[in-house]
Amino acid sequence: MLYPNRSDEMCLKMSRVESDGKSVETNILEPVMNAVKNRYEHILKDFYPSWGSVGFTERNLTHNFCAQYEALSDNEDLVVWQEAPVKYTKEHVDSLIIDEDTAFMVEAKRIMTKSEVDSIKADVERMEKIANTSEEKLKGIKNVKHLYIVVVADFWRTGKTEKEQCLIDFKREMIENGLTLLDEKTVRQNQSCEEYNLLCAFKKVR
Repeated sequence: MLYPNRSDEMCLKMSRVESDGKSVETNILEPVMNAVKNRYEHILKDFYPSWGSVGFTERNLTHNFCAQYEALSDNEDLVVWQEAPVKYTKEHVDSLIIDEDTAFMVEAKRIMTKSEVDSIKADVERMEKIANTSEEKLKGIKNVKHLYIVVVADFWRTGKTEKEQCLIDFKREMIENGLTLLDEKTVRQNQSCEEYNLLCAFKKVR
């Protein structure tokens, strides 16, 4: 499972995954999201991967989440896979992390428009359906005892009312679908006048 293998601030409080949600939030997801925030700040200090108002692609959210999880882990058998396929269907999981007897299905979302927020409920329901499917359809979770849905999202705070409403609606959707929200992480950057924020929500499904 997760153990501190780095001495910097990002891996404070790292410890084994426990079966209860509060331990996962405090010992796993908070340190990982703090590490993702620090990573984004390092990247955006010298490089701004966007033109105009298109934002950053969702793949970077799952990539950096998984990369920082892996960086903070001492589990040599840790499995991280992008777009894990679900057998007999056209479905896939954006990212799958298998850490001993615990697995995380990670979905990325950009909170930019109402339609993107409206799709979140369907995404959560899709992941719950995958989680409850027979084990042979999602390779590698045969011995998993604890399975979590994790939604990683980003949001540009512009001060515009309609954008703020998208964030409010996103948080409402997470809560109404039984997910626990972590505190927002504000990424320090001087490439844009807008404030860039990272969000994370999770739910135990097994």
